[in-house]
Amino acid sequence: MSYQINQLIKLLVLPLLFATGSLSAQTSKPEAKPSRAVVQYLGRFQHLIKKYALYTDSINWAQLRREVTEKSQGLVTIEDCKPILDHILRTLRNAGDKCQAGFIFNVSSVYLCRCKNVLCL
Repeated sequence: MSYQINQLIKLLVLPLLFATGSLSAQTSKPEAKPSRAVVQYLGRFQHLIKKYALYTDSINWAQLRREVTEKSQGLVTIEDCKPILDHILRTLRNAGDKCQAGFIFNVSSVYLCRCKNVLCL
């Protein structure tokens, strides 16, 4: 009887251990820092938005910087930055800048295409 209980416990406990181990692996933050080119590119892009956008005063820049830093973990190339640029522009649109966000998005797309390995700003 105790042998059957031990087997049953093993059958129930082992999958739980594997599930919690894989869950913690999925929720852990990536350790890789973004490349220097990515950091410079995103910094310059944020600087341009902050300098030229109409609704720049409506954006919480400290929070946006934290979000960009978090989302850029592990990025290596400038081409990888597109989702982060979209996040920055979405934040600008949510602040009320409907027209300029579209213009900057088009400029950023051209800018992103021209910047293969060199920071163009």
